Amino acid sequence: DGSFITTNFHMEGAGAFMNGFGELFADPAKSFLSPRKKKLFEKLAAAAGETMQIRFWADIDLGGFCMFENLQTVFPQLEPMRMEGRFVEQYHKNGLKRPEQYLKKLKEERNAGRHTLFVDAIDKILQYGVTIEQSLPCSAECSLAIAFKG
Repeated sequence: DGSFITTNFHMEGAGAFMNGFGELFADPAKSFLSPRKKKLFEKLAAAAGETMQIRFWADIDLGGFCMFENLQTVFPQLEPMRMEGRFVEQYHKNGLKRPEQYLKKLKEERNAGRHTLFVDAIDKILQYGVTIEQSLPCSAECSLAIAFKG
């Protein structure tokens, strides 16, 4: 149907830069966009235009939901990929056990009307008490896929 580009974002190290493999490296403690990162993403968004489908894949947890929502301010057409409740259901036996304090915070966020695209995943996280790590063991990784439509 069309072509696509996938960019992996490894949340490790300081600063932000693209390497030769299309990977963006950024500050691990931040799930928000710094002014420099936001400018870079705005350039990517302008190049993508409305003719490209853009999907985002990250851990199925509060950090992944926040990263998605922050990127969605730059890419309005952004869609989550592999972050639905069915993936929590499928992989909960291998999930990361979360403390009650984390689950309480997640429930408060859901009840306050936040992270509406991820309510099914949040409900499964609360049901099983685990989140799903979809990244490499030594880094917090998320992916942004840009697909050119026909």
